[in-house]
Amino acid sequence: MMVVNVSKETVAIVEENLIKLSGHINMDAVSNFYAQGIKSLMTPIEVVDCSKVKEADSSCLALLLYFQSLIDHPLKVLSLPDDLKVLVNLYNLDDVFHFS
Repeated sequence: MMVVNVSKETVAIVEENLIKLSGHINMDAVSNFYAQGIKSLMTPIEVVDCSKVKEADSSCLALLLYFQSLIDHPLKVLSLPDDLKVLVNLYNLDDVFHFS
């Protein structure tokens, strides 16, 4: 398990091919996740749990697209926040991910 603390409220917990995001996922958070080793994971991320995300912007969508680019099937996204649903619909990315 890998825990990346970006701030008091923003964390990423990686357990094999699952990442659990929480807090505010914005450009600063994604940059910090990347700097702290998300890019060097041994196993590609196949499932992203967003159930504890309070706020997300296009940087979070970019992170999801990055994870998607590393696998050959749709990335499974759990509990996509409403602000990201708007972006997914806007960019017509419904078929890129598998939502639960």
